[in-house]
Amino acid sequence: MSSNLSAPWTLPPSGQPAQMKDGEYQPSAPRPRLFGQGYREIVGVPKVVQIAQPPPGTDWVYAHSGPSFFVLRSVFGILTTSAAAANRAPALLLIYSGIQIAAFGAPIFEVASGVYQNTWIAGAGASSGNTVVMMPLPDNCIVKDAMKLVSATINIQGGDQWSAIALYVEEFTDQCLDVY
Repeated sequence: MSSNLSAPWTLPPSGQPAQMKDGEYQPSAPRPRLFGQGYREIVGVPKVVQIAQPPPGTDWVYAHSGPSFFVLRSVFGILTTSAAAANRAPALLLIYSGIQIAAFGAPIFEVASGVYQNTWIAGAGASSGNTVVMMPLPDNCIVKDAMKLVSATINIQGGDQWSAIALYVEEFTDQCLDVY
């Protein structure tokens, strides 16, 4: 029997029977991924959702309808307060099938005759400047069918006005889950 020095380099890949050549192995059925595996392959589509400006003295409402779902990254809105003397305190409510499941409030009161840029943002802490107010959201706040995002401004006055309301989201559809 002669010695073949290149023999170790001609063995089939690990886990394949010796009679198969490279690239011949085909699994009998695709294996489903375990939950949490392949996250980098399942990506949402970044999207900005603009919300219609509500009438003066009222809060805004966004009602989500499927079939997609969102991971909420940030919510922005400008609250212009009237001259009526009252301290306003805006909050963002998450409502599912008519039941409030979360509330994210402002770290400060917003006073009369001001223009306040309110931002709820994932992964950030609460902070405020003179007219810029940041409030935290959970990192993975999911908004799905039958859910609403609602502003709830304590002491809102008749002349107060919400404007430039926008959601920045990652949208997931059935097509996102089909990526292999």
